[in-house]
Amino acid sequence: METAVWVALIAAAATISSAVIAKLAIGRDARNESTIASSAEPSNEIEILPQLQRKYGLSLRPTLNSVKFCQEGGRCFLCLVTRETVAGYLQNEIVKRDDLGFIADDRNPDGLYFSPTRSITENVRRLIEDLDDVSIINCTDLFTDEAAALVQEGTRAK
Repeated sequence: METAVWVALIAAAATISSAVIAKLAIGRDARNESTIASSAEPSNEIEILPQLQRKYGLSLRPTLNSVKFCQEGGRCFLCLVTRETVAGYLQNEIVKRDDLGFIADDRNPDGLYFSPTRSITENVRRLIEDLDDVSIINCTDLFTDEAAALVQEGTRAK
């Protein structure tokens, strides 16, 4: 190909790229002109490990690296990232997404305790503030076996 053709192709690609970048910069998706969520709008996932650590401290599994509440596709998930050491020097991360649809709430029209029709911040608040210790231990994989056993024993003693 001649140099002039290459220059024309590169210039056309740069123009197209600039147009796409400009549309994204003003908050528009180049495919369908719909508004892209700004950073001021709630995300579909919220990191909650710091709040859980403040509330539960050493009762949480020490291998937890991240805990996020995720809400997408009409479902609510608890997303856990744990770390394990392999061969004394490798650090593997295991990502696990638990669907929370099995936790029921008869007071909610859809029957779900964590409803995808509710805001993600309200669902996070319900997990951290409203869900009792026995339920959160039985419904999640956040706690050490020792902490879970202590809570279960305390519940049986009542």
